[in-house]
Amino acid sequence: MSNNRNQKTNYLLSYLCDLVENPENELKLPISLVVDGALITGEMIPKSEYFDNAFPDIFKGVIEEFRAEHTEYIKENGEIVEKYSSDEAAANIPDGIWQRFFYLENARYVFGNSLIPSSGVKGVYMAVRASDVSAFNLGVFDITKNDT
Repeated sequence: MSNNRNQKTNYLLSYLCDLVENPENELKLPISLVVDGALITGEMIPKSEYFDNAFPDIFKGVIEEFRAEHTEYIKENGEIVEKYSSDEAAANIPDGIWQRFFYLENARYVFGNSLIPSSGVKGVYMAVRASDVSAFNLGVFDITKNDT
């Protein structure tokens, strides 16, 4: 196993994930992507913001346990912890932690000329496995009614 977490991820998408994850940037990135044939649009946000906001308070204990386990292997900026940087040691990182995810807020599915949830309603938080993205572009889609 290569210790490169991005081996099945588009290089530019991986780079954008790194930019958003870097706390010095304080960046949210409008993005639209195709995941398993579904068109999704939203703003890419840091993992920490996702876990701080995506779940009701009842799940906070579980989220803290996940964060603790995750940071045992992967730093907040997405780099592998030194202890697991060799290929042999990286093979011991659990698959659910090894895989690269990125996180969206105000995410919506685009179906024809409709958004789900609709444009009058706040979008949802969403975690997307980077290796499942087959296409993407910067910017979000919005549905406008064309009466002509």
